[in-house]
Amino acid sequence: WNVLYYFWVLASLALLIGFAFAFKGETHARTSTDSNSNVLLDTIRIPTVWVASLFLLAYVGIEVSLGSWAYTFLTVERHQAELISGWTVSGYWLGLTVGRLFMGKLSTRLGARQLIYMCLGGIVAGLLIVWLLPSGITSAAGLWIIGFSLGPIFPTTISLMSDFVPSRLLASAVGFAVSVGAVGAAIFPAGVGALSDALGLWSLLPYELVLTAVLILIWVILLRQSKALADQYGQSGLTSAG
Repeated sequence: WNVLYYFWVLASLALLIGFAFAFKGETHARTSTDSNSNVLLDTIRIPTVWVASLFLLAYVGIEVSLGSWAYTFLTVERHQAELISGWTVSGYWLGLTVGRLFMGKLSTRLGARQLIYMCLGGIVAGLLIVWLLPSGITSAAGLWIIGFSLGPIFPTTISLMSDFVPSRLLASAVGFAVSVGAVGAAIFPAGVGALSDALGLWSLLPYELVLTAVLILIWVILLRQSKALADQYGQSGLTSAG
């Protein structure tokens, strides 16, 4: 299995080369800023940044905790064959990749906000399929739907950050939100482990449904706050006001 490290090294080199070509000749546009103003402090004073950060925190928690525990759930709780369970979990991550690559194109037709609403509904539907229809085929289909629905949420949320904060603070806001979101990868999978020790592995799916409900609630709050900010800065949006 140590051979996999060579694969990650090669993949990282490919990523590095890709960045070099993608951003060849790019220069940073200088923006006028107040030299006495701390950009990070200005960023974290905006409530919408915190709400967006919590949204990504919950999102990453759902994505990583389900991806990390699905194999154990299928093999131990559902007594499914190891090989089939492995392919099923691979299908989950494949669905996430496909969703991230292709679903984003729908945002130009439906709008980014409507796309995220659709994705949130897809997560709930997929979780219910896996929970209520406990067979190998339905579990694979449900996990694929969940992954496919999760895929576009992260990049779409990042793209919407320009609507939530002034352009001067955009880079700082994105960095802060992504950093907070990464914490979800540490907290929520551990929560699954603690809950499984107390109640059993069956609790994985109710746990994910509760997290998804929290995610939907945060999304509604985020949209309301962004609308209030748009009214404050003018209907043209925050980007022009920055």
